[in-house]
Amino acid sequence: MIHIVFNEVEVQLMQQVMEQDPELAGEVVQIKDDYAVGPLAALDTEEGFQARKTWWQTIGQGSPYGNLGEGIDDRDTVAALRAKLEEQPEEQVWIWMGQNQHDVSGYYWLMPQLRD
Repeated sequence: MIHIVFNEVEVQLMQQVMEQDPELAGEVVQIKDDYAVGPLAALDTEEGFQARKTWWQTIGQGSPYGNLGEGIDDRDTVAALRAKLEEQPEEQVWIWMGQNQHDVSGYYWLMPQLRD
């Protein structure tokens, strides 16, 4: 079983849940980008992704959190997830999301990529 979450704190939460309910045991994958903000056009192209990365870097200038554009490339995460599902077609994926713009936007970004 693979659990997909959209916030870092939910990774630890899912690990605690799995301790309480071993039937939910599995890998936890986090989608890190916040698709509720910023440019979304053509994210399936290198140009579209680069525009998004540049946007994150621009709004992060002077931020105490450092370079906001680094480390939020979910393309490799999704590629690894798709490869695992192709190797193990019986694998289940559970997507955990709240009713908020961050999780819902991430869900709608993710679903077309997992359609197959």
